[in-house]
Amino acid sequence: MNQHDDKIEIFFRKRVEVGETKFAIPLPRYKIDDYAYNFQFDSLTLIPEFYSQQAQKMDFDSEEENNFPIKNPFQFEFEFTGDYYDKTSNANIWKPATGEKTLTQLIKSMNTFFDKIKPAGSLYPPVTVDWVASTYYDSGYKSIEAYHKLTAYLHYEEEYDEKFNNFLPAGHRRPSVNNMQFPTALDYDKLFTAAIIRFTVAPNVKLAFANNKLLEGFGFMEGQYIPKKHTSGQDIMENTTPEFLVFDGMGGIKEITDMTGIKLTVSQCSKKQVSGVGMFVTPRGQLKDLEKVSKNYIENVKALSTECNQIVSLEFDKNAKTFAFKFPDNPIVTTEVTLPACMSFQLGFGREKTRITKEMLSKAEPVIFGIQLPELERNARAIVYDIGMAIILIEESTNLQTVLFQNKVMATLEPEFDGTMTLKRKSLEGPKCYASAFGTPELSFIISRFSEDMKPVPIALPVGAYIQGTLVGQRIKGY
Repeated sequence: MNQHDDKIEIFFRKRVEVGETKFAIPLPRYKIDDYAYNFQFDSLTLIPEFYSQQAQKMDFDSEEENNFPIKNPFQFEFEFTGDYYDKTSNANIWKPATGEKTLTQLIKSMNTFFDKIKPAGSLYPPVTVDWVASTYYDSGYKSIEAYHKLTAYLHYEEEYDEKFNNFLPAGHRRPSVNNMQFPTALDYDKLFTAAIIRFTVAPNVKLAFANNKLLEGFGFMEGQYIPKKHTSGQDIMENTTPEFLVFDGMGGIKEITDMTGIKLTVSQCSKKQVSGVGMFVTPRGQLKDLEKVSKNYIENVKALSTECNQIVSLEFDKNAKTFAFKFPDNPIVTTEVTLPACMSFQLGFGREKTRITKEMLSKAEPVIFGIQLPELERNARAIVYDIGMAIILIEESTNLQTVLFQNKVMATLEPEFDGTMTLKRKSLEGPKCYASAFGTPELSFIISRFSEDMKPVPIALPVGAYIQGTLVGQRIKGY
């Protein structure tokens, strides 16, 4: 094909998930370039996913297809309806005990305190204080533990021994923090260049200090914390993100001689927290096996739970074949999981449920695979004959390509006896839309059906589907 042909053919096969009504077709901009084209469908077929499920159940899919990762996003939403941390009798305020003056003593004291005040429903304490060698970040090691075992002699003047590996209380320990003892063989001059003290602060946590003595002794500089604005104020270190944030004391460790007035309070910064976006991921070939799928999804939920420090889990009952989300065991925290309709349907909650709350349990048999061919065709026919006629509209848009064609009917699909829907009527003078290199390099379409009062409404398939065909562009004369 020459770069500028009078005719462009685009062959496509797109998946339409449960609850979705749109699909987009990329245009080859390098072929359109400075020319303008009218596009129309030359062929178009809608195929309910029953057929794809049956082929997978019968092991007809290739290894490449079975290994293809199916991904769907999800998020947690938390609302804190009261004081998240216990403020009675100054329970949130830490201060060093008499005689606690060395860095090791102070760090251990703070970690013990934070472990104790960890709210119910939290996975880890609000802040973990640990340290890393200043050369760790440049070392290329992904494991903090492995690197500090290697450098043990420098920090303790002894080869590595298991006795060094118990610095943090049990509630703080995880792969991203350092459980090795604070260096014992280095004086302050060497500590300045050899070690960095770190704060790993949980999402939406604010640390407030009576003064900056401890912060500066740990090596934190102004800019990493917000200095007090008046004498009776506090120095603030805050994490306003939906995931753990690490603060490195980059100003160099200093000896702390004056401990007067050092105290700390912990608070939840935001009454409402939205987590980052997690992803349900499973190989396509495992969709026919609920137990394998459940293991993948349980790990996916656990990963996002760890990131946002709220105990949310997904459980699967093998006997009943039902899924259930478990939320933080804390009466002042309300939690919801938001997920797309296709995932809600797959987990058995129903395609209309895209917000999962504490009371919801999935129904039996969340995923349907392996129905017999006569039943498969009967189910597919029931869907397409109920629709009667599917209308493909170009998506209402203000981009330069489709500005004159909002909601224009580009094709109509009618049922076939095998449970598919196909384009049966087309002509050279049929519906077209305009596209050029100046617009967005894709065309977006909406799959609709007629309502009882003859108005087009977005289609709502109870199962996923594939839409495939050929989009043809004809160069407009004069360009």
